[in-house]
Amino acid sequence: GYTLLSNLAVVVDDFGREKRFERSALLRDHAVVSSANVVIHGQRRPAGVLSVHAAKARKFSEDNVHFLQAAANVLAAIIEHAQAKAEIDRRQQELRALQSAGTAITSSLDLHEVLKSVAEAICNWLGVAGCTISEWHAADDTVTTMIDFGPDEWADKTEPGTVFQLVDYPMTKQVLVGRQAYQMTANQPDIDPSELAYMQHTEIKTLLMLPMVFQDQVIGLVEIVDDWSSRNFVDQEIALGQLLANQAASAIKNARLYEQAQQEIVERKRAETEIIERNLQLLILQSAGAAITSSLDLQDVLDTVAREMTNLLDIAGCIIYEWNQIDDTITI
Repeated sequence: GYTLLSNLAVVVDDFGREKRFERSALLRDHAVVSSANVVIHGQRRPAGVLSVHAAKARKFSEDNVHFLQAAANVLAAIIEHAQAKAEIDRRQQELRALQSAGTAITSSLDLHEVLKSVAEAICNWLGVAGCTISEWHAADDTVTTMIDFGPDEWADKTEPGTVFQLVDYPMTKQVLVGRQAYQMTANQPDIDPSELAYMQHTEIKTLLMLPMVFQDQVIGLVEIVDDWSSRNFVDQEIALGQLLANQAASAIKNARLYEQAQQEIVERKRAETEIIERNLQLLILQSAGAAITSSLDLQDVLDTVAREMTNLLDIAGCIIYEWNQIDDTITI
């Protein structure tokens, strides 16, 4: 600790005469008398300390310290390389996961199939047992299950369309309102009773909740679950889960826009049909009116009207009857 704080080489010739700090229990157990310590430097902060010890009193020379620091610098380069490789691997994993989810989103217009593919990608890339995707209705203060993906042997899967009142699940609502991921385990002491009851009912041991955000709007909730309590999601896993959750939000939003566009097309076609029908009616009236005024012969007028009706409506024929109210009969 002293080496890290001072960020300098620290040499102890004899722990029996050392006044700056006490010898640790580990060093006492191994009867260490002398020690030399140098910092393993990192890019943003120290990566650690390299220490050498002797069970007999000795004086570490300046050359010894320089050699030790050179070895520490080699370790620093190795650690930096390993960290860089781990970061590259993590980025590649994220890209593959996003590519998988993106392919799912663009491969089908069926929202259920799309969400199932996204949930499956989340389970595969995070190595979890299941994933539930729900849509948030802020006005009603509810969430509605859209898909519950997990092993077939899970008997308590939530059916799509199931509505949950958020007043009963305060932590879930906090995730949506605060736009912050939250993870919990069934054995943590401060868990909300209602959340605990839900986890016990569904036999969930670990739960990670993520808000689904699309264009700065929270669309819903992704719940990533596992069935062993020791699971703890690290920052990189949460970040990857959030990216995939936002992909799910994009899928839902795009599906809603597609449904709206389809509805607008149907309504536009209906309106166009009504306009055509009204125009056709006007044409019939105009033709009938022209026929009525073109002749004083009743039979000619009726023949013309029947003919125009047949042509304009594209029908097989037209019959015109006269009603005799006294006899209650009709005559062609």
